[in-house]
Amino acid sequence: MYEKFFGLKENPFSIAPDPRYLYMSERHRDALAHLLFGIEREGGVVVLTGEVGTGKTTLCRYFLQRLPDNVEMAFILHPKLTARELLSAICSEFGIIVPLSTNTKVLVDAIHNFLLDKHAQGIHLALLIDEAQNLSADVLEELRLLTNLETDQKKLLQIILLGQPELRDLLANDNLRQLAQRVTARYHLGALQPIDVRGYLSYRLSVAGCSRELFTEGAIKRICKLSQGIPRLINLIADRSLLGAYSENEPQVTAATVKSAAKEVGFLAFRRNRTRFDPWTVKVTLGGALVGFLALVMVIKVLDHREALNQTTLATAEATSSGDVKALSAPVEATASAQSTPDATATGDAVPLFTPPPDEVDEPIVSTSGDDVSPSVDEAQTTEAASQDRVDLALSEGTPELREPSPFARFLAGRDNTYDAYLALMRAWGIVETPAKHILACEYAERFALRCLHRKGNWRSLISLDRPVVMRLLNDQGKPFQATLLSLEKNGRAQIILDGKSIVTHLKELDSRWEGDYSLFYKLPPYQSRLIAPGNVQDADAWMTEQMDEITVRWLSVAGTLEGPQPPPNTAPLVDRVKWFQAIAGLEQDGVAGTMTLISLNSWLDPTVPRLSRTSAAGGR
Repeated sequence: MYEKFFGLKENPFSIAPDPRYLYMSERHRDALAHLLFGIEREGGVVVLTGEVGTGKTTLCRYFLQRLPDNVEMAFILHPKLTARELLSAICSEFGIIVPLSTNTKVLVDAIHNFLLDKHAQGIHLALLIDEAQNLSADVLEELRLLTNLETDQKKLLQIILLGQPELRDLLANDNLRQLAQRVTARYHLGALQPIDVRGYLSYRLSVAGCSRELFTEGAIKRICKLSQGIPRLINLIADRSLLGAYSENEPQVTAATVKSAAKEVGFLAFRRNRTRFDPWTVKVTLGGALVGFLALVMVIKVLDHREALNQTTLATAEATSSGDVKALSAPVEATASAQSTPDATATGDAVPLFTPPPDEVDEPIVSTSGDDVSPSVDEAQTTEAASQDRVDLALSEGTPELREPSPFARFLAGRDNTYDAYLALMRAWGIVETPAKHILACEYAERFALRCLHRKGNWRSLISLDRPVVMRLLNDQGKPFQATLLSLEKNGRAQIILDGKSIVTHLKELDSRWEGDYSLFYKLPPYQSRLIAPGNVQDADAWMTEQMDEITVRWLSVAGTLEGPQPPPNTAPLVDRVKWFQAIAGLEQDGVAGTMTLISLNSWLDPTVPRLSRTSAAGGR
């Protein structure tokens, strides 16, 4: 109704799960990274939970559009099924033909045979179940049994569960602990932060064709307060607010219009009914609790002070009787030190916003030479010192001590500098255009035949990938900010871009602030790039055959100088040739041209890609 008035192509605040309108906040990026991580690991169960209206289904639709070519997905929307009905639904989604009336064993056997056939073709199968909190315990147990379908090397079926917070409680039941132990990645999608609400509104308006701000500053604050950052509630309020502004012939939505719109949709009444206490009762209750807490703190301080005085008096008496002058000052110094030293808990590692998965995200890397850059210690038990030893072993010999002030000491993470970090990454790839701030960096990069890869790993994985990355670091207050890592030097230093400024710092400084989260661009093959016209897309097998031919030529030209198995003949099956390349590149040998394989091919054959070890311009774009 109001679209033409505001110059919109369509309704920007529809509650339909349209992936075009997915706003990638930091939490949504993390959730997507967990989904992609689960698919790339090819096995186990991935769990994504979130409150009603936080965008789980929309994120799922976005995720389905970005599946690797070797992945086929079955999607179940209505999971209120019996175990047998679930198996029948899986067969229907995958196109498995079974008799209409059959028992559970026949269904499971049909699914197993289908999985084995697809595995032989290099295709990985995944099952995604939405609203999974509605699954019964019997159905969840049947899903666990499906995860047992496997070969000696890998699981044959990936299961992804999307649901409301009740799903977490369901999986915490003791009778489902076997299924919970098969969860390889889990993430809880929360509401948008206040800083993201503005970006959310602007992004959806821009997708709908509007290039100007339609909401005033006061309107945005009011929407943020009323919706509590829940995207679906933002849509409801914003949609009715635009209708209200249209009816009043106003070019912008004001705070007053938002308040009126919220009343019209009954949202204010809904918020009032969410609590069983009136505001005065809540204030009195909180006030009484606060007074009681302060009184308790004061009592504890008095007791601690009295104990310290008693210890000081006792030590003074003992020192006086023994004539030891040093003993007179020791208790006082100890008390002063205890009062001035911050609590160890307060100065410890900050809780990361990105909930790490139980395992590393990186594909298994098999060392093909004696120079392994990673020490043989368990990553999960690596101490800070061992982590630093790994950095020194990988990149330097005798890293000099850090004497100059930290370049991050004064950096305040009171704002989101993600845009600046990704802009620096684009510049490293030779992209000279400057995108608008509301455009997703990863979608913008695909215009230049690049794709994002979000991972959680360590220095070894960065060295193996050998690409500039955006790193998520923590400042002195434990708050996150983004920096772009451009190069690694052998003297234990690194070049980074922070807010548009080039900084050379020690790896020790980065290592103390980095918890493993990073993102990078990699070059897409022609058959995946949107830059190629549909009629000119080269067949994937033909393109991969050309790459293997070129790799073989280069390998044979330096025969005797490289370690590794000899290449198979050009007439060998393509899957065997890909496995050979994966072997010499130190990758898992599955014969599938996945992300890591494509990145390694770029490194071998394309001298224009930027490197961490050797920064090179990719040419103007």
